[in-house]
Amino acid sequence: MPKNSTGAGGSKSLIHFFSACSRKTITVLGVSISMALASALLNAPDAGAQSLPSEQQTILFQGMERTFQVYSPPTVDRTKPSPLVFLFHGGGGSGSQAEFTYKMDECARSKKFIVVYPDGLHKQWNDGRPTANPRIDDVGFVQAIIDTLKTQMKIDERFIFSSGMSNGAMFSHHLGLHLSQSIKAIGTVAGEITVGDENVKPTKPVSVLSIHGTDDELVPINGGFVVSPKGGRVTSQNDTFKKWQSYNGGASGSAKISVIPPTKYSLQGTTFVPIQTPATVTTVKTKSGSTCTRVTVQNAGHTWAGHVTPGLTGKDGITAINFDATEMISQFFMDIVNGK
Repeated sequence: MPKNSTGAGGSKSLIHFFSACSRKTITVLGVSISMALASALLNAPDAGAQSLPSEQQTILFQGMERTFQVYSPPTVDRTKPSPLVFLFHGGGGSGSQAEFTYKMDECARSKKFIVVYPDGLHKQWNDGRPTANPRIDDVGFVQAIIDTLKTQMKIDERFIFSSGMSNGAMFSHHLGLHLSQSIKAIGTVAGEITVGDENVKPTKPVSVLSIHGTDDELVPINGGFVVSPKGGRVTSQNDTFKKWQSYNGGASGSAKISVIPPTKYSLQGTTFVPIQTPATVTTVKTKSGSTCTRVTVQNAGHTWAGHVTPGLTGKDGITAINFDATEMISQFFMDIVNGK
């Protein structure tokens, strides 16, 4: 279907290749979006067809070869330690897929940090659910990656961060709980603390940013059963928000609440649809000095805001384009680096 044509039900078809950390904008269907967001309007290629800027590495861990992608941008000062950001794919994904889809490389270049995209064993992370690769020590794998990279480049060990989507989001919470001696903060999309981890407490404060759509039917924002081959259950976004505040010593003051206004359209796959996705941002500073932020995206599904999520239908496929989750997460991390 040609771009800007009208599809079934009056929706607008426009194929996009979304991207983060771009400040130039254009207007499409009355919506202001970044130039990078609309950089390939037709025939957007898949991740397997792309030449990604990262380097693949392999280490031996628990007697198995484990792989990960590393991108150290040319903007990083090699003479000084740099922040390190992990981005974990969702169930069924891969490191290269996460690199291609969420465009964290662009934020790494502009904000000057190193980013790592690990590969889960059998495309899955042990996120604390008893049904999700429970015998695989993925926490140990992440620490092994950190130790390996420390021998290759200058890593600022004060600022190691974890982000992820879905299973990768739940795993980021798992890392925050079980590896708080290394992980300074986490930023997650469509995943909360799992039932299995709900009584685990970190040994050090961890700042947390959770982004979740109200219409997510795969990993419900209100908690419950996870719709995936691995099953299991997850706590609600609100309970996760409260737990992290408690773990970080409790709130030091009143919550600050703001709203990201909606755009006229959202995306469903690669098609614009007239569904609005206002996002409520609630931020609490804790007595430990850490920050807990919850972003609740109305009408959004199991998607990463600002980026095409192919393959999902119905409510789960609704993607907000009024903000970019990659930009939001990376800026959340860099604010911590800069003492904000």
